[in-house]
Formats: sequence, C-alpha cells, structure tokens
Amino acid sequence: VRLKDEMLIAVHKPSAKGSRRHRLITTWLDKGHIGEEWVDYCKASGLKLAELQDGSFRQCTHYLFALEMAKSGQGVALVPDFLAARDIAAGTVTAFSRRLVPSGRVYRLCYRKSRAHEAQLVALHDWLLSGMAEQLPVAVIAELLGVPEADRPLLRPWSNAIVKMYEYG
Repeated sequence: VRLKDEMLIAVHKPSAKGSRRHRLITTWLDKGHIGEEWVDYCKASGLKLAELQDGSFRQCTHYLFALEMAKSGQGVALVPDFLAARDIAAGTVTAFSRRLVPSGRVYRLCYRKSRAHEAQLVALHDWLLSGMAEQLPVAVIAELLGVPEADRPLLRPWSNAIVKMYEYG
C-alpha cells in the first residue's frame, strides 16, 4: 500500500546562518553518485552546487545521522520532511530553505495478503492512510511556508499535485 512520497527538506543548526556557502551532508554514498541528492536539490531550486557548497561532502549512512550532524552544526542536511518536523518545531534545527524536493522514493506498508484482514493490521493501515500520521509534518511545513490557517487544508492536495508532475508514465 502506497503511503507517502518522500519529500526532502534542507535543515541546519539555527546558528549556522550567514555564509552563502555551506558544508553539505549527504546520505548518497554510492561510488560516482556521492551527494547526488544535492545535485537534484540545486536543480529544483535553481541553485548552483558550486555556489552553495563549501568543501567536500560530509558523508553518513542514514537520514537520522544526517539530521544529528545538522543539529550539531556540522553542515546542512537533506532529510525527509516528516523526520525533521519535530526538530524544526523544537527549534533544534531550522529550514535552510522552504523548498521541499521529491527524493523519488515512496514509503509503503507491506504485509502478506493472507494477513490483510487482521484487526490490528487493518487499524494500522487505516490510521496511516487517514492522514493522522502526517498531521505534524504538514503543520510544521505550513508554518514554515507561511500558509494562512484557512488555506492549510489545501497544502496536502497542492503538494500532491506538484509531486505528480515529477512522476513518469
């Protein structure tokens, strides 16, 4: 079951503002593709990587590590919006930009067909698809973007329409 298209947000330690160039933290470590998410981010944002990046990429293996590195002031990390939402709300990181960029990844709930009618699995499935699981990230993003209260229910459909433009087929 398709749950959510992954959207990335660039975050950094609140005191890290000022410089035009930054150490960029990447989780894309495949040989020949290191930092590729930043290349995509720059293309989508109309930025030039060479003008944004200061030094080589700081590399780590997981989004959680990248977020912790950003919180400790080691650079700017691209992480899923829902992962950064609590830290943005708490003020331990701030959005580098208001732009969200699709990663091309999708979150799915996978289970055996034979278990599809189990009460606990049905409840989890329904809860995830109801949107309750994504209310906090959407609220944080709406606040970051300055979306008026009255328009906030429209944020998810707008986001879905934008992401749909990047789908192939």
